[in-house]
Amino acid sequence: MTDRGWLASMRCFANEYFAAYEKFRANQSPSRVWRFAFDRSRSGGLLILQNLLLSINAHINLDLGVVTGKTFRGRTLEDFHDDFNRINDILGSLIPATRDAVEQFSPLLDDLTAIGGDDLALVLEFSVDAARDDAWRAATLISLTPSEVRPFAAGVMDAKAKLLGRVVADPAEPLATVVRRIRRAESTDVASIITALDELVQI
Repeated sequence: MTDRGWLASMRCFANEYFAAYEKFRANQSPSRVWRFAFDRSRSGGLLILQNLLLSINAHINLDLGVVTGKTFRGRTLEDFHDDFNRINDILGSLIPATRDAVEQFSPLLDDLTAIGGDDLALVLEFSVDAARDDAWRAATLISLTPSEVRPFAAGVMDAKAKLLGRVVADPAEPLATVVRRIRRAESTDVASIITALDELVQI
């Protein structure tokens, strides 16, 4: 694929988020997984990390697979596989800096290691890797699905992604107690948090 084609695919993928957000702001109906992510973000009860994971879930588990499957069919899909992995490599390359940025505003975030493991970055890495593999399977399915059936297939993927979002947003005990404690210590300076995260793509 040419660089121009790759950039066009990236633009189409990125626009899925903006389209979903504009629908949400206009009280229209974005996908269920994006509505869930936006609603829970608006509630103000999530960790910064949870908000990021909800976005990763919606944008990769739903958007990336559906957009890729609609854009490429048959052999062209296979030809796009390396570029598909490049997209995810770009996202994965942001993980170390993302961790550093989040920890500036979430001083107790390492408390998650008491339950989830020794390295918080593994949480993000696993999420991106697992989502990438699921998105490729979704892209393959969508590409093989007749156009008239695609909305149904995408709807099933949307429902699955929303279910995964619920797992992220509503953890069971004892993790829920740890999350509440971390949340109480987090910064509420939303503007500064967004600025810090936006700056990651400038690095």
